[in-house]
Amino acid sequence: MWEKIKKIFGRGRKEIFKNRLILYIDANEVDRRRIERILTKKDYRVILSSNGEEGLEIVQKQKPDLVLLDVVLPGISGIEICKQLKKEPETEKIPVVFLTGLDTPKNLIDCYEYGAEDFLNKNISPRLLVHQIDQTLLDFISPETP
Repeated sequence: MWEKIKKIFGRGRKEIFKNRLILYIDANEVDRRRIERILTKKDYRVILSSNGEEGLEIVQKQKPDLVLLDVVLPGISGIEICKQLKKEPETEKIPVVFLTGLDTPKNLIDCYEYGAEDFLNKNISPRLLVHQIDQTLLDFISPETP
């Protein structure tokens, strides 16, 4: 796969994704720290938030390259965050990926219906998580993007 990407972008994985900013919103501190470690090892910059209100403020100020979030959050739910991001012109193009333990069919449908790019279970392997994030970002990065 990376040889194909190298042909398209003229650079390897590390150069494409290095320093891309990911906002991870999750109420569980252990999960936040675990995902932060996984992503920073792959050269992503990570901002953590424990609730929806703070997460939305961070999106407005920082404009992350991707928002990773749980469905269940204190205050504003992850689904509501996704709806708000996708309805605003300045944030509608930020990819949203759900990472949740609450992977019911209703939540899955709701998340995709409101514009999420992907829906992953928290039990996902670190390697597959990084792969899915890479794939999602590739859809939003043009070859000209630094």
